[in-house]
Amino acid sequence: MISFKHRNDRLPSALILLSIAVLAGTLGYMLLVPPPSAAGVVAGRERSRRQLEQEIARATKRTEEVRKAVKPRLWQGNAEAVTAAVLKQLTEQAARRSLRITAFRPQRSQALEGITELPFSVQISGPYAAVRATVAALDAAGSKLAVRSVQVASSDGETSAVTATLGVSAYIAAADAAPAPPARGTGGTRG
Repeated sequence: MISFKHRNDRLPSALILLSIAVLAGTLGYMLLVPPPSAAGVVAGRERSRRQLEQEIARATKRTEEVRKAVKPRLWQGNAEAVTAAVLKQLTEQAARRSLRITAFRPQRSQALEGITELPFSVQISGPYAAVRATVAALDAAGSKLAVRSVQVASSDGETSAVTATLGVSAYIAAADAAPAPPARGTGGTRG
């Protein structure tokens, strides 16, 4: 029995009223909302399929835009040829600004999604302004090198000479990085 007169009856009575309201709402939903039809289900699936196709088309378009933007920054050739070209470019940049390259160390290459990163550690020394200009030239918009890190240390306290350790990376298409595996025949018997 529902009674709010006694304190002990208030909570059970409130729960009973809440249950009645939930049941009435459920009954109203069942009576007033029509069940889904086969045509409605098909239309919903078709709408979902069209949305997925549109998302795939947008993703494909975006992928092509990114490929076009990245392509000018990729090096052509295998890892050894790119390493030689990077060393040549660094040597030219250093000679142009009267800097010395004291170390050039290729690091282990990393395979990324569709490209291969060829990281290098380079140590250059000379006047600070020339080192800064070289770093800026290596990381400019048209450059094919990406500067990952720069550490600058003063060579001596009286001149503006510094030694900079640069982390630079060159990127090549994954197909150019490693030779293709040999083709295998399909079918046949093992012998």
